[in-house]
Amino acid sequence: MQFLCDYLNEIVILSDGSITTCCMDPIGLNRYADIGQDDFETVLKKHECVLESIVEDPLSMPRCRICFEKISAAGFPETGTYKTNPSNKEIKAFVNNKKRPRQLVIEMSSICNLNCNGCMQSRADIPSTRTHPLIDFDALSTWILDKADNIDYLRLYNYGETFVHPRSFEFIELIRKSAPDIKIEIATNGLLLDTRAKRKRLIDANVHCIYFSIHGSDTQSVQKYMTSVFDFEKMMGIIAECARLKQAYGKNTCLIWKYLLFEWNDTDSHIEQAKYLARKNGIDQLIFWLPGFPSPSKRFPDYSINSVVDTIIFDH
Repeated sequence: MQFLCDYLNEIVILSDGSITTCCMDPIGLNRYADIGQDDFETVLKKHECVLESIVEDPLSMPRCRICFEKISAAGFPETGTYKTNPSNKEIKAFVNNKKRPRQLVIEMSSICNLNCNGCMQSRADIPSTRTHPLIDFDALSTWILDKADNIDYLRLYNYGETFVHPRSFEFIELIRKSAPDIKIEIATNGLLLDTRAKRKRLIDANVHCIYFSIHGSDTQSVQKYMTSVFDFEKMMGIIAECARLKQAYGKNTCLIWKYLLFEWNDTDSHIEQAKYLARKNGIDQLIFWLPGFPSPSKRFPDYSINSVVDTIIFDH
């Protein structure tokens, strides 16, 4: 009953400082450590123990049990992400490869400035499972800053808006100073990048890539999911200035527009308008993604839910 899961290449720190196995565990069922109690080296050791335990018995961790039972019931022993009947050779190679996690995920905030219709983050069960909605800056800095060069990738998003945390920009700058080569990824709805000073700090920190979640190509189509709070025109202006700052300061930050395809924003005209605006505003990549809910587009039946339908790369 062994189980190999590619998501086990990361350490996920939730907003209350607790640590779980992967981003597929939104309510922290698999918590196994805490940055307030376990130093960096201790967490690495615990990660390796948990990894070996899950590989040998996926039922040993509650969130892994859910994935394993769903995959087994569906009759998919191998999906590209999961494998349910590995050989001993595959198990050994997998554990050796994953025991040093390549990616650190930090949930700076488990709350959001938006309340998108159907978004998992807006569900009450996510914030209710965190004892603190904003991560303790001092505890986090003490835990990671002198160890950051042990990590290849830092993902500053999970279930919440990164920039709700008032010290998120400061943390990004400190990480960049302590680990110049680490690749930092951020996902945001962008609205809190509401001053030129904030945008300059972000670009100047040489973030590897920024995913802007904008689900539609005009005000009407975007607001149906992201609500009337989302200002589409303002967001296009924010991205355009990020692109200008990137050029002015000679930075390589990749600006990515992530576009969820719903039944109301998936027409050819919507898609072509998004491509036009992406190119016009200096976006480097436009990713069309088929979500699981609510009302995912039915125009792309050959794609499974939660998968990329198309990625367009722009040459500026």
